[in-house]
Amino acid sequence: MTRTINPASILARLKNLQRERYPNMPPNTMLQLYAQQGFLARLDASPYPGVRAGGL
Repeated sequence: MTRTINPASILARLKNLQRERYPNMPPNTMLQLYAQQGFLARLDASPYPGVRAGGL
């Protein structure tokens, strides 16, 4: 049986994280930075040559 993710609980956890670690940063900015970091990390882990976050 799979669990479904409750978006409200995820949002609440992210807001708590934002208050604890980044009190002067708006929540939307924090979410954008986290999304960008995750995307760049996946690019860096890519097995294909030339596909890196740092360029070709």
